[in-house]
Amino acid sequence: MATATSTWPPALIPAPTGYVVNFDHPQRKGDVAGYWVFGVGMVLSFAFLSMRVYTKAVLARMFGLEDACLCIAWCFGIATQSILVHLWLSKSVGVHAWEMTIENFNYFSILIMSASVLYVPCLGLAKFSLLLFYYKLSPLRWFKIAVYIVMFVVVGYSFAIIFALIFPCRPIAKNWDVLITEGTCINRTIIYIMTAVVNVATDLTLLTLPIPMIVKLQMPRIQKIGLIAMFTVGSLTCVTSIIRLVVILPSLTDLDQTWALSIPCIWIVVEANLVIICGSLPVMRLFFRHVSPKFIGESSGHQSDAYPRKAYRSAHSDLETYGSKPTRAQRSRSTYVGMDKNNDVELDGTITINERRGDPAESDGGSETHIVQTTTTTVEYAKGKYSPEPLRF
Repeated sequence: MATATSTWPPALIPAPTGYVVNFDHPQRKGDVAGYWVFGVGMVLSFAFLSMRVYTKAVLARMFGLEDACLCIAWCFGIATQSILVHLWLSKSVGVHAWEMTIENFNYFSILIMSASVLYVPCLGLAKFSLLLFYYKLSPLRWFKIAVYIVMFVVVGYSFAIIFALIFPCRPIAKNWDVLITEGTCINRTIIYIMTAVVNVATDLTLLTLPIPMIVKLQMPRIQKIGLIAMFTVGSLTCVTSIIRLVVILPSLTDLDQTWALSIPCIWIVVEANLVIICGSLPVMRLFFRHVSPKFIGESSGHQSDAYPRKAYRSAHSDLETYGSKPTRAQRSRSTYVGMDKNNDVELDGTITINERRGDPAESDGGSETHIVQTTTTTVEYAKGKYSPEPLRF
């Protein structure tokens, strides 16, 4: 144990007057909370991501680029949180700077830089995954252009921040080694502030961008309310970004950074797991429709509607059900209704064409339990000339 006037090994900054320094058992801050948040967050994020992967890859068989981006984002989040947990375990964060050696402070600096670099693609890929989902929401040109613009912004600032975090000093080692006195560095505080500000801005953009599409959706009011509620839950990432910005600003100018950055590290762990959870919310309805339809107020009969590919594979190959793709044998039995192409017909009136598809004797040996499709087509037209083409139903 050493006093404030005599510390050995030497610390980066002197302890306050009267403070009793203890290198072996220093005061701690935020480490227990960090362990709990990490444990609970990891379980929840892994559960939600597994639900999304299972739904998209196994049930719907539509695993796409947006799903791969979210999985990679989760991996970067794991790496970031592992570094932060290691910092707590090694007493390199959540400890006063005057109760750690200069060597340990340099270790803290390089790990914080590494965690910051890994955290950028975690958030960037999660947002890019959500933007790919947004792109499929509407065919409107202005909406797709807006999504492209936000994609460009997210990718652009992500690469810019990564380079700014890795190469803020010349020589590069001056970024984490306080013993190097020669060379120059840019204002690293500005980098961290701009990172938090840009994350908040893009989170707000992602929250407001789909609102016009949701309002115009033709669906029951209760489903629209549920969809808005889902996006509201997704806005929690925006809340955590704002909180992280608020708590990180004073810590960046604090000389006792190893102590001050412990709480912002906790919020990084919260946000890293929350972006994965919120990114998995859009597939929850499909998942529960298959696993537990009663949970969302639907009967088990709706499962085939949610997964048409499974329903299609289980259908009888000899019967052409409504909405399914006909086989070659069924196409050979299709009915053609047509008129002579060489004759012009005066159009003035209404034609009603009734067609009954399916032959009991042909489909299942005369049984009445077979599929019959009846199509009624009404054509209204004004007076004029029309040269009809053969119609296929």
